[in-house]
Amino acid sequence: AINGIVPPSNEPDPGQWQDVSVSYESAHPYVKNTDQTVVIEQPGAKYIRVYFDLIDTEARYDVVSVESDSGEVMDSYSGKQVGVLSEAVAGSRAVVRLKSDDSIDGWGYKISRIQVIR
Repeated sequence: AINGIVPPSNEPDPGQWQDVSVSYESAHPYVKNTDQTVVIEQPGAKYIRVYFDLIDTEARYDVVSVESDSGEVMDSYSGKQVGVLSEAVAGSRAVVRLKSDDSIDGWGYKISRIQVIR
């Protein structure tokens, strides 16, 4: 705060998030040279966050990302991670992308829920 003035936040109100059950998974295992996208759409949503039950990719080389509808990368993950909640994507659509190289493949990802603010 400058001179005791706090600028307004663009962050969504944490108390407004609602869980929505969904089911999205990559192939297990995913294939080499994958560039797969899944569009998650929630009509009327102002924000979306993606909850990954599991991400398991070749560390540093194969990446799962959460992107806005315009392609802005909000979060990216590589290696093995459990119980990950992405940053918020503004709008009613979020894109999950799995991109892999041509060597080692991995298990992929599983999404069982998202969170939305309407």
